[in-house]
Amino acid sequence: MTLERLVAGEGPVTVVLEAGLTASAAAWSGYLPRLADVARVVAVSRAGYGGSPAAPGRDAQASVDDLLAVLDELAVTGPLVLVGHSWGGLLCRLVAAQHPERVAALVLVDATHEGFAMMRRRGATTLGAAGMRLSERRARSGKLRRTLTSGEGELGELVASLPDPLRAQLLEEICRPATWQQARRDFPAVARLLRELQRAPLPAPQVPVVAVVGGRGGRLRQAVVGTYEQWLGSLPDGRLVIAPRSGHLVPFEDEDLLVEVVRDVVAQRGAARSGRPG
Repeated sequence: MTLERLVAGEGPVTVVLEAGLTASAAAWSGYLPRLADVARVVAVSRAGYGGSPAAPGRDAQASVDDLLAVLDELAVTGPLVLVGHSWGGLLCRLVAAQHPERVAALVLVDATHEGFAMMRRRGATTLGAAGMRLSERRARSGKLRRTLTSGEGELGELVASLPDPLRAQLLEEICRPATWQQARRDFPAVARLLRELQRAPLPAPQVPVVAVVGGRGGRLRQAVVGTYEQWLGSLPDGRLVIAPRSGHLVPFEDEDLLVEVVRDVVAQRGAARSGRPG
């Protein structure tokens, strides 16, 4: 299976950009030109999203294996800086746990975490699956496109603020019923992995971890920040960055901040490899 990928830049460090559950590599299209002068940059659309072929429900391990297969096809051998948003952030943690020798740093962007209280609530999985079905129905009827193009709600306002052609491309993907069909097939694997990690957590990453967490919102946002503060405090090298303009959709709402964080992490890794002080 050949997965869609976007590639830019060159360098000894490779930045891998992993999108959230329903998003494709297009979500990162604005980042590639802004990072290509400091690293090789790769963004991959998981199976069933963007230009990648559909697939049966992919569990987390299959998604990790797919990503590594693309990196092997691209002959990526240098250290990886893994940047993952939402579900993509948890996949990046899996890569780091399974292949620590390949990973130089993690940038977790409002990433899904097994410690979130909402993930432990009874019925959370059922509610999430119902949300996927509802979005699929709204996409099929055209209501989702009408809502987003009219600028209604927080997501509609965000879509309206995006530059073309990114706005048009993301609208096309979000409003495609097949996107939500794939997400609905994949969602059980998300819930299953979170339950597994609540019982048996991943080993603590031994590389620098920067968590960029949206700070705009109410008590739910505060709970997310609190979970990350506690988890990062248990790591050898963990740092929290609050994105004040963002809720969950940090890559779209606070691009400048996230670009700055990734560039800084790449510079720190380059300094460490050369023996220069960071």
